[in-house]
Amino acid sequence: MDAIRIALYQNSDIRLAVEDAQLAKGALVKAGGNFDSKISAVVAYAKSFTNPAEGQAATPDQVRQIVNQSLSGVFKTLAANPGAAGNISGLIDQSTSSAAKNSIAKSIDVLFASFDVSKELRNGMTFDVEYGPDLLDENDKPTWPPIKHDLKVSVSLPLTKLGTIANDADEMAARIDYEASLLNLSHAATKAALDTVQAYWKASSALEKFYLSDRAFRVSDAMLSFSRELVRADAIPASDLSLSEAKRAEALSSRSNALLAVFTSGAELATTIGLRTDQLKKLPLAYETFPSIAKGKLAGLNSEVLTDVALARRFDRAAALKGIESKRLLTEKARIDMRPDLKLKAGVGLAIIDNSATNSGSGYGLQPEFELGVGFNYPPANHTKKGALISAQADLDKSVLSMETVSRSIVADILVSVDTLKELDQQISDSELSVNYYTKSLSDLRERLRLGAATLLDTIQAEERLTSAATSAVSAKASLAEEIAKLRFETATLISRDVAYRIPGFPKPVESLKISRTSFTSLPDATEQRGPLISDRNYEPGHRSSPRRNP
Repeated sequence: MDAIRIALYQNSDIRLAVEDAQLAKGALVKAGGNFDSKISAVVAYAKSFTNPAEGQAATPDQVRQIVNQSLSGVFKTLAANPGAAGNISGLIDQSTSSAAKNSIAKSIDVLFASFDVSKELRNGMTFDVEYGPDLLDENDKPTWPPIKHDLKVSVSLPLTKLGTIANDADEMAARIDYEASLLNLSHAATKAALDTVQAYWKASSALEKFYLSDRAFRVSDAMLSFSRELVRADAIPASDLSLSEAKRAEALSSRSNALLAVFTSGAELATTIGLRTDQLKKLPLAYETFPSIAKGKLAGLNSEVLTDVALARRFDRAAALKGIESKRLLTEKARIDMRPDLKLKAGVGLAIIDNSATNSGSGYGLQPEFELGVGFNYPPANHTKKGALISAQADLDKSVLSMETVSRSIVADILVSVDTLKELDQQISDSELSVNYYTKSLSDLRERLRLGAATLLDTIQAEERLTSAATSAVSAKASLAEEIAKLRFETATLISRDVAYRIPGFPKPVESLKISRTSFTSLPDATEQRGPLISDRNYEPGHRSSPRRNP
């Protein structure tokens, strides 16, 4: 249990799965951003200078300036020389030309402001509200408050591509992909627990085999001492002593190999549970006894029932089904995108004018505005949309094949696990029986050797058979323990909902952890709700309902 607890906190595969879920959530948030309300505001000021041609002016104000200057020049000339009235036409032309020259480099002020709020709905409709004040008076000079207010409300409607699938498929698919990533996280946690259990039983098996090798070495060492006593007593020939020495050396080598296997299995267990270098002292000692199964329960295993349970509960298969749903949405969107783009836009506006500022009276005047338009866009070849549809259909087919592969693997693994458990149980019974007989035989041979009725070779061979049988029994028990956990994993009954993940939250992502040893040492129990329970602090898949899928 210590190893599993540490693994559920620190296993690298779980940490990667959490980050994959965060990536999927980021993609979901990004896809939803397409339907955020948009607010824009523009305020611009420009000043330009004109050089109007003779007799022309850029603005009414300039025209008035030129006329005033021309009349002033005419009156001054007549006052100084009344006789010039006979050529009044030439005098006006001359004065007007002079006034035009004096109006060179006149300035023009431009002040513009616009405010816009738009919102695109998930079915494709777009609403837009615009407001634009007129900040220039009739003399093109900046004025405040504005003399005119333009208000406009418009709506755009995609006639051929109206619906959530056509316009919101990316967000809908991203939401499904995020939910699938949480399922994959659950599967990663379950797989990490399985790997930890199997690594633990391997370490336990290595320790048991080391104990057997150490016992065999101590027996061979005692046999060597006993053989020396027999040689000194002339009970056996001296040539038999080399056989005892060889057996002791072989046992010592076997014990060294067994110790190396302990180190290797310990390193594998540490890697599986995710221990860092400075945490190796926390490596749990694999001392627990191997689990066993009652004969009646093992005989009652039904592979068909377990297969149905597994297909309904497995997280990786559920994630694969989510993948199919997501790809089907995108395929449908690609198919709708093949249609021509036909859009309808309608708008209504109102201009509010300050009559007092325009010398048109008092109060405010209203000027309504209306607009209606239809847009059409369709490339005859349409290769871009055709290629997108082909790619989307291929992705859908791949997701279906992936799900079928997962399903076939589940069915095959359960069949193999059930048969393997039954064979291992029989193998354990046979191994334990052989150990009992070899133990009795070795005890008898030792006594006969002491009495001179048996040879040293017979005794050594009996000890080797006992060690081999005991080692086989340990291997079979370890394999049975691993196979129980594997069958639990295959039927998604390895971890219950007592294990709760709350993300993001590393390095301590587990919110609650309450597991029992029976979850890893007994046959599957389909009555328990599957776990772990995965949730997110910032987003809950069930919190926001998915939009209706209208094509």
